[in-house]
Amino acid sequence: MSASAVVSVLGDADVLSVDVSFPPTLLVGQRLKCFANVRVRTGERAGVDPAWSSSNPDVVSVDSLGNIIARSGGQADISASFRGKLGAAPGNANKPGTES
Repeated sequence: MSASAVVSVLGDADVLSVDVSFPPTLLVGQRLKCFANVRVRTGERAGVDPAWSSSNPDVVSVDSLGNIIARSGGQADISASFRGKLGAAPGNANKPGTES
């Protein structure tokens, strides 16, 4: 018995964009999953794991799987990168009772 699979290899030029999505306002202590859509030359979404980062991890931290935690009040951009392309989304963390 044998099996076969089709493997697509993405080069840097094949990646067109990385789009990040998560709610723009979080409450301190809130935990959520971020999502990144990596678009490739064919227009399809690539099923890949980007590298995640936060511009201010003391406010909103993100782990390697895109899980975020709002740690304190303030502003932080969450970014995802893959093959030289970067996508980011701004977010605010508010203390409970101070949402606007």
